[in-house]
Amino acid sequence: MLPGNLRALPRVLAFLFLGLLLCPLRYFSLFHENVLDTSWVYAMNVAALRNLAFGVDIIWTTGPLGYLFQPFDLGQNLVHGLIAQGVVWIVLLWVAADLCFLAGVPVRNLGAFLGCTALAAPLFHFNFGGVESLLLTAMFVLAALLLLREFLWRRFLLLILLIPPIVLIKGTGMAIAIGVLGGVITALAIRREWRRAAVAAALSALLIPILTLVSFRLSTGTWAMGPYLQGLVDISSEYSVLMATDGPWDEKLRALAVFACLAGVFLMAFLGRQRQWILALPFAVPLLVSVKHGFVRQDAHVINFFCMALLLLGLLLLFMESWRFNRNLPILLMLLVVVAFQSVQWRLGWAYLDDISGWSNLRTLAGVLDLPNTRQRLAHEPLPPYGRDFPLDPPLLQAIGQHSISIVSSVLIQAAWHNLAFVPLPLPQGYPCTRKLDERNAAWIARQGPEKVLLEWFIVDGRHPLNDNPATMLALFQWYEPELTQPRYLLLRRRAQPRSVPLQPLQTQSIDITQGIAVPDSSLPVFARVELELTAFGKLAKLLYHVPELRMTISPASSGEATYRVMAESLGTPHLVSHLPTNLPAAATYFQGQPAANPKISRLTFSGPGLDYYHHTVRVEFLTLNPAAR
Repeated sequence: MLPGNLRALPRVLAFLFLGLLLCPLRYFSLFHENVLDTSWVYAMNVAALRNLAFGVDIIWTTGPLGYLFQPFDLGQNLVHGLIAQGVVWIVLLWVAADLCFLAGVPVRNLGAFLGCTALAAPLFHFNFGGVESLLLTAMFVLAALLLLREFLWRRFLLLILLIPPIVLIKGTGMAIAIGVLGGVITALAIRREWRRAAVAAALSALLIPILTLVSFRLSTGTWAMGPYLQGLVDISSEYSVLMATDGPWDEKLRALAVFACLAGVFLMAFLGRQRQWILALPFAVPLLVSVKHGFVRQDAHVINFFCMALLLLGLLLLFMESWRFNRNLPILLMLLVVVAFQSVQWRLGWAYLDDISGWSNLRTLAGVLDLPNTRQRLAHEPLPPYGRDFPLDPPLLQAIGQHSISIVSSVLIQAAWHNLAFVPLPLPQGYPCTRKLDERNAAWIARQGPEKVLLEWFIVDGRHPLNDNPATMLALFQWYEPELTQPRYLLLRRRAQPRSVPLQPLQTQSIDITQGIAVPDSSLPVFARVELELTAFGKLAKLLYHVPELRMTISPASSGEATYRVMAESLGTPHLVSHLPTNLPAAATYFQGQPAANPKISRLTFSGPGLDYYHHTVRVEFLTLNPAAR
């Protein structure tokens, strides 16, 4: 027993450590080695600098406030970002103080919660993001205090106030936040606190739309929030198909074990009449969303699930009044923690310890306190290996000059390295998603495309660099022509007048896709529209998990084959099949207005684990392109 004047010390130390773990301060280098993720973050920073309207001028999984928590030192983005992050930190510290000093939580429970939160810390740093996870963590804490401690309306109002910024930071965070709020109201109703549940529901229905709309207006200068929300729906609708990759089976088994252990703990609490079982209601959506977020693309994304499980376990332990209501509880707790820890450590290596200890946050905090030197260091970092291996050579940079330029590639960060007048497409990074978004990019190119376009022959996940976005590529064919060709890059310049591209129906067939598709013999370039439809099982897999990759092999009439991953949605837009370019010189020939000069393709063959998720009988419409079009 500590002396009276020292009894608050453990709580003070817990508060300080929790405040360090929840530190949201972030800044990033333009020269990060992860060029793919750095590229989309750069595009969002440019969108903020240019005051592009989300949902209209730019569409992504992050929102108009996202750049403030992923700032590059561009314009005033870094300064504005650090100010916003400081405000968020104050809010998080307020919640931490409520938990450590006012909620009456025993010190031993605080210790268990801090341990689990530390193990879950990579969730707060994932993929140039994590601030939305910090705000969600504050929501989790407030939800638990509302249900298992005193229900204070100031806590509920703060929970509501956290939702608008989450909606404007990250789309997936919005789904989780609404799930947590719905879980709290449902729990109140289950406990027959009807009046409190009714008032909470009414306040939520009234305040959240108003506050979110006002926040959107203040951050974007427009009231048009509908297109932003529609854009989030559009870009996320095909996520389970677009990003699907499989990883080790043993990792899936570990995830299943962790999920079963956490569900078992809640079930034991329910059967043992422990009050904390009620947390299963607000925590169900976060856990289920983290499963999909982690295992649709089974790479480093899996840490989202394992860290979320650890965080939710910590909140459960925070209110565990007795450890003796079930003798199997310690076994489940130990198994969950050990398996989740090992799984995250396997993905992150021993750098995981920097997150657990808070050391990574301390380094960032030191950099913020010494901001002038930090900005100087960020500005003088060397190019990463990608920039050195695939440079934009002087002749290419000279041809670009100060002309406005868009980049059709997954790597956009080259524009920042060379100070180009970069203009992002509405859907940057050539992100293949839905037919609707592809057509949005195509319409933008036709209406206000830049003076130059840089096309990079860059293959991601085995996808064809041109065929993922067929409407965009056809718009580029209409409006642009080659100016300069290098081994990896093709520079296009805008034409004074667009080419006429009259696509004329050739024939329509009903084909068994497992037998392949014969490309009609024609002296004209042939395009195809393939209408693939998911089976009932495929639709269920897409909703709950993912649809494995679908591959298309193109067989030239002469010799040789090439196989690419394809998106079913993209195949529904007319795309060139008879003379599809398979390298950059062939792409240059295509954009010269001579697609038929490339090797002729005689057959398309579909394969891959995703093939059985679609109906095998498909409708194929062939169209032709008049080669006289200019």
